Amino acid sequence: MTALHSAVTRKHRGIQFIAMVVEPTGDFQPGNWQDMPQSYRIVELAGSKPHRGDADAWRFLHNREAMKNGKINRWAIWIS
Repeated sequence: MTALHSAVTRKHRGIQFIAMVVEPTGDFQPGNWQDMPQSYRIVELAGSKPHRGDADAWRFLHNREAMKNGKINRWAIWIS
């Protein structure tokens, strides 16, 4: 039996999530790993991630480590 619609196999081609490490400027005190600084300077381009989950996992690991060490001078973000 086949499905009557293609929603299960549909992929959003062309959407890339650009991952980068930034240096927050101004007063930035994150409450959790998802916070994003208002202004920043790009330090490193980490590349593109094919899925939002990949980008979030990368950002979570980087930002969690930064918060644990108390050094938030390097913060991970992604843009689509």
